[in-house]
This record gives sequence, structure tokens and C-alpha cells, in this order.
Amino acid sequence: MPLTVVEAPPAVRRAAAEHVHQLATPQGIFPALRDVIREELVLLAPHRIYTAELRALLGSGLTGATQTGWRLLVADRDRIVAGVELADDEGQAPLLNSGPYVASTASAIDEIEALPEVTAADFEFRLLKIPALHIVAAWLAGGQQLVVPLAPAPSFLEAGREYTEEDFTAALREPARHVLAAEAPSGG
Repeated sequence: MPLTVVEAPPAVRRAAAEHVHQLATPQGIFPALRDVIREELVLLAPHRIYTAELRALLGSGLTGATQTGWRLLVADRDRIVAGVELADDEGQAPLLNSGPYVASTASAIDEIEALPEVTAADFEFRLLKIPALHIVAAWLAGGQQLVVPLAPAPSFLEAGREYTEEDFTAALREPARHVLAAEAPSGG
């Protein structure tokens, strides 16, 4: 079965389209949108963004992640050129980027749709961010929770590999402990 598409709220779609339209100019500040035909740009693959704090993730797994916005991919003909992120269901604070996670998201979607688990059941594609560990991953939410880290991934994870929720949180445990220990106030 294909990934379940969750439609972004109208305010999000509208704000994303307006933001992309404003930045897609030959003289624009956004290099990836200088050589496009603005009227032919398409917003694709809307998905929710979730952010996980380390303590919540270690304590309750992926259920500890909170929805922090929406993301849509920006396509110019047959290639993904950018992603636009919005902070909430009202389309606030649009942010355009064309970094490595945009390209890896586009390729990951195709690879994820071919996974045996995904062809056999319904999954919602989500973007999971764990800022404290510099992780961005595809989160496949369904009856089973699967996580696929996007490239570039930190050394303790393998980009493109499918992890169960248990395996993913186990891989994060030790690096998270180091980060949390470094953040803890010293007792002196």
C-alpha cells in the first residue's frame, strides 16, 4: 500500500505556496529557486514534523515526540529543489531550505514505499527531528512504528536503514545519556 498522505490544513498550503512564490525569482536570495519557472512549481508530499526531546524519547519512545509543524517538498518539473517548513496548522513562520535532508527525504520516500512492511500495511509518513543528537528521520507511523534516518546521519545510526521503534531508541540511549550528562549542572 502506498504511504498514507495526510493533507496539510488550507492555511499551511496557502502560506507555503505564497512563501515559495515570493522567493522563486531570478534575482532571489534562494539559489535553488533562481532557475525555475515559478508558475510550474508544485508542492508535494505534505507531512507532519515531530520533534523529540531526549528525556521524553528515552522515557516514552516515539509517543514522547510532539508535532511542531508541517513540511512540503517543492518540485520543479521532475526534481525536488527545496522543502518548505511551517511552524503550525496556521502556516506561521514559513522556512525554505534545500539542504541535504530535502534530497534524502525525496529519495527515502521512494525507497520506503518499497519496504515489505509498507506494502502490507498503512503508514503515515512523518518527519522526526531530534535536535540534541542532530537526527532527522522518516517516521512511519502505523500499527508498527518504523524509523528511517535520513542522510547525513550521526555515526551511531545508519542512514536509509529501517529501525523498529525499539531498535531506534536503543541506538539512541548511550549518545543521549552523554548529551544529558553534559547538560546537567555540575555538583560543585
